[in-house]
Amino acid sequence: MLFKSVNINNFRSLKNLQIKDLKLVNLLIGKNSCGKTSVLEALFLLIGANNPTLPISIQNLRQMSIHSGNDLKYLFNDFNISNTIDINAETANNKKMSLEISPLVGLFEVNNSFNNGENKDIFPQPSTTEVCNNDVMKGLHYKFTGVSGKSFDFNFNLASGRLPTNTPPPEVLGAYITPRNMLSMWHAVDRSIMNKSENEIVDVLKEISDDIIGIKMGANNSVYLDVKGKKELSPINVMGDGIAKVVFILATLRLMKNGILLIDEIENGLHFSSLKLLWKAIFKACQLYNVQILATTHSYECIKSFYDEYDSNKELGDGISLIRLDKKNNEFRVVSYDEENIKTAMENEMEVR
Repeated sequence: MLFKSVNINNFRSLKNLQIKDLKLVNLLIGKNSCGKTSVLEALFLLIGANNPTLPISIQNLRQMSIHSGNDLKYLFNDFNISNTIDINAETANNKKMSLEISPLVGLFEVNNSFNNGENKDIFPQPSTTEVCNNDVMKGLHYKFTGVSGKSFDFNFNLASGRLPTNTPPPEVLGAYITPRNMLSMWHAVDRSIMNKSENEIVDVLKEISDDIIGIKMGANNSVYLDVKGKKELSPINVMGDGIAKVVFILATLRLMKNGILLIDEIENGLHFSSLKLLWKAIFKACQLYNVQILATTHSYECIKSFYDEYDSNKELGDGISLIRLDKKNNEFRVVSYDEENIKTAMENEMEVR
């Protein structure tokens, strides 16, 4: 279920944005505050439409707490809740998927009288009239249309404390890694070991270092590597940030087989000398597990390592894309580089960030 294009409307700073010609591995670049992270968040909401609490998760990753429905207004472009968020994508086999998110407004009331033996809540509904920007939000209303063409309407009401039961079944496996949740990715390693698939990860790691022969989980969610010639297991933290990040990303890729992995600030915490190792492992794993990658960076060294590693083996064919987002006067421009354009830009020392 790979995406070949995506449209994002009225989400965060993205009034209207279209990205075409997505490949297997895509690297989003651009200046700070140009919307790179928002693109990943929008796609995460689309592929995770069966989980209406994801908006809270992505707010928390930005260190923004949610205390009431009104705190969700920051998801909307210019904080204007009268504009419906619209995220849609087309897959490689020409199937379409869309998600509309609008504010849930109105009063909330709990009816404590028994009706046929059950307590019943009276939920607020999406306004049948035009929503005003000063309306009080109680939550969010979702309308999701999957690749089958079937649509689902459901509400997420923070006041009720209940999750809707009529959410759509998941259609795409997906995960979102940021510098803030990277350390929680240990569970991906644990799952790989439980599924007896850790050897697949080790095989990719051997492309980086022949000395790594195994992965183990220890107490308190500690991850250890079995290194040739060592009498004891080595905590992953002493192996260097590069190896640790590669292991966590590879384990997550394994869990996302035939799905999508979104990675924000992929270079974060890594010395430039580790970036080539990271891309080498990612390219290998993406082919092995058929996982589409969308990652962001603002590091020239990361972009160069991305292209150099691709150019050294060409195993991905035309499977990479470099996508630059430019913002001027609240208008966005998308510039896509294929492998030939990237090569030309690098050879001529053009600014590609």
